[in-house]
Amino acid sequence: MRSLTLPERQGVKHIVKISAINADADPPCTFGEWHAAEDQHIRNSGVPFTLLRPNSFMQNFINYFPPRDGVIYLPWGKGESSFVDARDIARVAAEVLTTEGHEGKTYTLTGPSALRIADVAESLSDATKRHIKYMDVPEAAARDGMVEAGVAQWQVDGVMELHAIAKQSLWSTVTSDVESVTKQAATSFAQFARDYADRFR
Repeated sequence: MRSLTLPERQGVKHIVKISAINADADPPCTFGEWHAAEDQHIRNSGVPFTLLRPNSFMQNFINYFPPRDGVIYLPWGKGESSFVDARDIARVAAEVLTTEGHEGKTYTLTGPSALRIADVAESLSDATKRHIKYMDVPEAAARDGMVEAGVAQWQVDGVMELHAIAKQSLWSTVTSDVESVTKQAATSFAQFARDYADRFR
C-alpha cells in the first residue's frame, strides 16, 4: 500500500476517513478487514486523523434493497441494526473538518435505536400510507439472486458476510457520537422515512 507521507509533505493537516462499524472486529469480515487495514495505515502515516465508523446507511433501503412490490427482501431474520442516516454522517464529517479537538479520535456513528427489518417496513408503511412488509429470504436464495444478477463472486461473498453479521444483531450497538459531535440528535428511521417517503411510493 502506498505510503501516506506524501500528503503530509503536501501540507495535508487532517485526514477524515469514512470507515465502517466494528471494522477491526475479531473475527473480521472481509470488508471490515479492508477498512481496518486502511485505518491502521492512516494511524501510522504521521498525519492527524479522525476515523468515522458508521453503521449500515438508512439510504441503503433506497439504493440497494428497496421494497419491491411492497416487500423488503433480506436474509436478516430478526436481526437488529442501528441504521444511521447518511446526512448525519455528513454533518459529523463537516464538524470534524471545520473544528478542532477531533484529532486521533474514532467515532462510531449510529441511529438512535436498533431496528429489525420488520420495524423498518412499519416505518415506511406509516410514512407512505401503503403496506410494506418484510420477507426473510433464505441465505442461499439471496446468494443465488446476486449471482444470477451478475454480481462478482468476491462481492457476493462479502455482502453475504454482512448479511450474516446483521442477522446476528452484531450491528445493534447504539452510540451517542452523532449527537456529541454535532449537538443534534441522530435522525430516527421514522424521520428518514418521512423525509424520503416519495422514494418509496
